[in-house]
Amino acid sequence: MNSMTKIKKNFSWFYYCKSTALIVPILFLFLEEQLGLTVADILLISGIYYLLPMIFELPFGMLADKFGQKKILSLGLILQIISCAVLIFIDSVLAYHLYLISIAVAQCCYSGADMALVKSAFVANHKSNTEFKNFVIDLESRFYFIGILFLIIGCIAYFFAPKLAFVLQIILFATGLLFCKNCQNVANLLPNNLS
Repeated sequence: MNSMTKIKKNFSWFYYCKSTALIVPILFLFLEEQLGLTVADILLISGIYYLLPMIFELPFGMLADKFGQKKILSLGLILQIISCAVLIFIDSVLAYHLYLISIAVAQCCYSGADMALVKSAFVANHKSNTEFKNFVIDLESRFYFIGILFLIIGCIAYFFAPKLAFVLQIILFATGLLFCKNCQNVANLLPNNLS
C-alpha cells in the first residue's frame, strides 16, 4: 500500500471516529432521565454555549497554523473524550455545562484543520485539486452510511445501559486518536514534511 493510500485510509477512519456521534439521538433522554434536566433547562444551557464557536474558532485556527493540524485535531478528540466522561461521572447539571464547553472547543479544533491536513498530503503527492475534491465527496458519502450505523448502535446501547452509549462514544473517539496518530506517522514520510 503506497503512502497516499495509507493517508486516505487513516484519515477516513479518523474522520469517521471524530465525526460520528453515537450519543446524539439519546442525549436529551439521558439528560432528562439521568441528570434530571427539563427540556427548558437543556435548551437554555445549550443556547448559551452556541456562542463559543464564534469566540474560539479563529484562535484555534491560529493555533493549528502554529503547532500543526495533527496536534489540534488530537486536542479536539481529547476534549470530546472529556465531554463524554463528564456525563458519565458527574451526576449534576454541571456535567452538561462541561460537556457543551468541551464539545464547542473540540469543534473549533476541527474547523478547517482536518481538511487542511489531508489536502497537504494531496499536494505533497502531486495530486490534483479534483482528486482531492473527489476524495472528500467519497468520504462524506461513506460517512452518512457509517454515521447512521453508529447512531443505531448508540440507541441500542442506551437501552441496555444508559451510560454504555457514552462509553462506546469514548472508545470511538480514542480510536480516532489512533488513526490521527497513524496519519501523522505516514505524513512524516511526505516530501518536505508538509503535514
